[in-house]
Amino acid sequence: MAYGEVLQKAFKNELAGLANAATSERLRLALSGADEVAFDWNLADDSIGWDGAEEFLRHHLALETLRTGKDLCEWLAPDISGRLIGFIEAWTPIDPRFTLEFESVRGQSQEWFEIRASRFHRDDGGVERVIGVLRRITEHKNALIRLTHLAAYDELTGQLNRSRLREELSLVIEKAKAESRGCAYFVAAIDKLAVINETYGFGIADEVIETPAGSVAATISVGAVFLPEDASTSQEAMLQAEEALERARGSGRSGYAVYAKSAQREFARRRLMTIADEIMAALNEDRVALAYQPIVGAISREPAHYE
Repeated sequence: MAYGEVLQKAFKNELAGLANAATSERLRLALSGADEVAFDWNLADDSIGWDGAEEFLRHHLALETLRTGKDLCEWLAPDISGRLIGFIEAWTPIDPRFTLEFESVRGQSQEWFEIRASRFHRDDGGVERVIGVLRRITEHKNALIRLTHLAAYDELTGQLNRSRLREELSLVIEKAKAESRGCAYFVAAIDKLAVINETYGFGIADEVIETPAGSVAATISVGAVFLPEDASTSQEAMLQAEEALERARGSGRSGYAVYAKSAQREFARRRLMTIADEIMAALNEDRVALAYQPIVGAISREPAHYE
């Protein structure tokens, strides 16, 4: 039996006086412990019944004032109430369930909530009532927002991570090509960062990465490449800027170098890229097989292990 059907049965039993007080109390405690409140929205008279709300939910949502569907829709933001009505009107017998997330701001408090409900229809096909639960999901939502942020940004510096940087760089290069304009990509690195780590510890090194001109003075070397003249893709731009950076570092502290083409180096680089592409293609097409080499004992002449 679906969760919505269980709730519907519980509500109908309670309304009909068939559910005993102990069962109702257990349901209320279970919902309160899970930061959830159950509701039964009767569309015939627009009344809403709430059950299982702990004090936090009652205070934040002002459930005592939300006695009708009209009250609920007026309390929700216009776009959220519009989506809620849309879910109800879009009822189908194949999947009567729906989920709706929304944010609520009350003073300095910002909370996230989720409605999970099922729509129940009349004999003529219209929706008779909506029964479900409303639960607080603030911690879950904040964790999801943080994970989404970390998927695109470096946690220490707050800057784009390498993957997102590559995507943005591709857009810049394509725009430069379309507009027949030039630009440049710079990559910077803190000189002797390993020495700072060993001398002052990782905590100070992290501070230097965040603010190079902080408590421990640090110098920076820079490598650059012109786009799209010397690099037509983000991958090429990043590789060539890093190559220029290595030359800058080789000249001492606070070095600076611009990528310069070299026929021999370009041939070697493109050869490596071709090999990498061939390996990836072989992996994707399942053309790579593992081979194990036996290591044989000198005395026993038997395989000791494989590598």
